[in-house]
Amino acid sequence: MLNKKDFIEAGKIAKPHGVSGEIALRIHPELSIREEGPAFIFVDIEQGLVPFRVNSFRYKSENMVLVSLPLLKEEDKIKALANHPVYFSPED
Repeated sequence: MLNKKDFIEAGKIAKPHGVSGEIALRIHPELSIREEGPAFIFVDIEQGLVPFRVNSFRYKSENMVLVSLPLLKEEDKIKALANHPVYFSPED
């Protein structure tokens, strides 16, 4: 099981974005993210971190990024995860 202490809390899932399956993430303003973004995000689901591979990553605004995750495309599933904390690996 992944330990949250080993990861950086980056922000929260905000909502689905557009029709192509992108997800808007609210990112903590003090967080510095490399331009290409993380390879994986880790979503806190039922007190455990679940990894999701990132297909694409782009900034929408200073504190909002859009990600595409191959295993999470359906709007209803994304909405069910709204406000769930998102973590990044310290290597990213």
